[in-house]
Amino acid sequence: KIIRDITERKRVEAEREVAVEKLTTILESITDAFFAMDRDWRVTYFNHQAELLLGRSRNEVLGQSVWELYPDAVGSRFEQECRLALSTDQPVSFEEYYPSLDKWIDVRAYPSRDGIAVYFRDTTARRAAEAGLKQREEQLRQAQKMEAVGQLAGGIAHDFNNLLTAITGYAGLLLRQFDESDARRGDVLEIRRAAERAGTLTQQLLAFSRRQVTQPRLLNLNSLLEDLSRLLVRLLGEHINVVLELSPEVGSVRADPGQMEQVIVNLAVNARDAMPEGGTLTISTAARAVDETAARAANSTPGAYVALTVRDTGHGFDPGLQERIFEPFFTTKGPGKGTGLGLSTVYGIVRQAGGTVTVTSAPGEGAAFSILLPEAAEPAEATTVEQDQTVVPGTETVLLVEDEPAVRGMAARALREFGYNVVVAADGPDALELGGPGQQQIDLLLTDVALPHLSGRIVAERLLEQRPGMRVLFMSGYTTDPAVMAAAADRGRFIQKPFTPEALLTRVRAVLDEPA
Repeated sequence: KIIRDITERKRVEAEREVAVEKLTTILESITDAFFAMDRDWRVTYFNHQAELLLGRSRNEVLGQSVWELYPDAVGSRFEQECRLALSTDQPVSFEEYYPSLDKWIDVRAYPSRDGIAVYFRDTTARRAAEAGLKQREEQLRQAQKMEAVGQLAGGIAHDFNNLLTAITGYAGLLLRQFDESDARRGDVLEIRRAAERAGTLTQQLLAFSRRQVTQPRLLNLNSLLEDLSRLLVRLLGEHINVVLELSPEVGSVRADPGQMEQVIVNLAVNARDAMPEGGTLTISTAARAVDETAARAANSTPGAYVALTVRDTGHGFDPGLQERIFEPFFTTKGPGKGTGLGLSTVYGIVRQAGGTVTVTSAPGEGAAFSILLPEAAEPAEATTVEQDQTVVPGTETVLLVEDEPAVRGMAARALREFGYNVVVAADGPDALELGGPGQQQIDLLLTDVALPHLSGRIVAERLLEQRPGMRVLFMSGYTTDPAVMAAAADRGRFIQKPFTPEALLTRVRAVLDEPA
C-alpha cells in the first residue's frame, strides 16, 4: 500500500481555482469585449461583453475555430496582426472599422504560450465625438476668418461710401446746372453711373460683413419667389428652365425684402453662369424642424426654420472649394467674368437675418445652395409698393452733423438750394452746442452715426431731451448700433450712403412730414 501526501497539490489547486475565479470575475466585469484562443485558433474564453459586441453566445463559440465562426475575418487585418503577435511573441494594437458590426474597434492582442488573448473596445462614440469636436473647431476657425475679413470689408466700405456720397452728390448738383442739350451733361452722367456701380460693390461688401443697415419685415418667401419668377425668366434667358417647388406649409420669416431678392438673384445668376449650354434652375421652399444635433452641425440653434434651396444642373465644382466659396473676391470664373462678391453677399445677408447657408456640389453634378431662416411666429405682412416721390422744397431748419467735409458740404448745399435753413456741425460736441438751449429752432437733426467724440445716437438722445418735438434722420455708410438699426426698421428715419441729393431731399421731406 502506497500513501502519498497530496496536501500541497490540493492547496495549489485550490489557490488556482480561487485565482481563476477572481480572473473570471474581473473579465466578466470589464467593459471591453474579451476572448481567448489557443494556438489552433479555437475559442477558449468568451466574456459577456464579447457576447454583446460580437452577437454570439459563449455556448456557440467555445471550442470553435474563430475563422469558421467569423469567415469575414479571414485575410483581414485582424488575422494578420494576430498571426504576427504569435510569431513574434509581441503584443499588437490597432484600430479598425468593421462593416459587419458597423463599429470602429480598438483591438489589443497579447500572445502567450497557450494561445492569444484579445481585447475589443468599441470606439465608435469616441471617434464621433472627436469628429464633432474637429468639425466645431473648423466651424469656429472659418467663422473667425470670415469675421476678420468682414471687419476689414466693412471698414473699407464705410470709407468708400463717404467718398462715393460726395462724388454722387456733387454729380447730381452739377446735372441740375446743365440742360438736356449740353454736351457736358453726358460726362457728368457717366461720373454718376460709375459712382453708382462702385456703390453697389460697397453694398455687397457691407452685406458680407453684416454691417449693412437693414429694414427687416415679416415675409412669405413663396410670395416673394412668385413675384420674382418673371424677372428671373427674363434675367436667365430662354435656355434656362426655371422651376418653383413651393411648399404651402412654410411660415413667414423676418428679413429685409430687398436683401432677400438680392440673395435669390445672386444665386440664380451664379447658376446661369454654371449652365452656359442651358439647364434647369430649381428653387424650392420647405418647413424644417432643426433638432440639437442638426443645429450643431449647421452652427445654428434648434427650432423651426424655413428652408430655401436653389439647385442647378450646371458643371458644379470640387468639394474642396466649398470652404472658400463664400469668401469675398474668391471666384471660380475666369478673369473679368465676376467680382467674387456675389456669394459673399449671400452669406452676409443670410447670417445677418439669423440664418445659415451651405452648399453641396461635385464636378458635373451641379450645385445646391441651402438656406435656413428662422421661422417667425407672426404671419407675413402684405406687400406694399413704394411710389416715387417728387422732391419738394422746404423752409425748416436742419442741423446737419457730418465729420466728412465733402459729404457735409454737398448735403448742406443740396438742402439750401431747396429752401432749408442749414446749421452745420462737424462733430458731436459742436452739434450739442449749436442745438443747445437758447439757440434757434431745430426742426430736424440730420446726423451721421459714426462721429468723433460722440456718436450720432448719443447726440440725438441729448438733443431730444431739450427738443422733444425735433425729428431725427440718421445717415451712415454702415452701422452696427442696435438703436440705429431699430430706427432704420421704421422706414424714413435712416438713409444709407452713398445717396443722391434727390434721395436725401426726399427722405428729409418725408421725415419732416410725419405725423407728430
